[in-house]
Amino acid sequence: MKSGTGHSGKASSGLAYLRQRIRDVLQTELGSLVLNRNFGSKLHLLTDRNVDADYEMDAYIYLFQAFENPANGLDDCKLITASITSTSDRAITHNLEIELLENGESITIDNLVIEQ
Repeated sequence: MKSGTGHSGKASSGLAYLRQRIRDVLQTELGSLVLNRNFGSKLHLLTDRNVDADYEMDAYIYLFQAFENPANGLDDCKLITASITSTSDRAITHNLEIELLENGESITIDNLVIEQ
């Protein structure tokens, strides 16, 4: 499938398109889209929290919930593992291992920055 990227508007497909779809889901606050209140994730709830074991556990839970939510349109892939590689005041950086359900291929998306 092809789509325009969020930054440049140029056509994207394949891994770049999947990366953009995942970023769009994770950066959108669950309940914030008027016509699709079920789209998005709860990662925004981590804003202004101390980065500790509870923070990381909640981040993992919110990531897996976002992938499992049918309204997010990520039903062509499955999140296998996730790791937080860095945090800052306004962003979390993740590495994700994803299985493409169409062919069972496992891919890694490194350095996915989710701004809060």
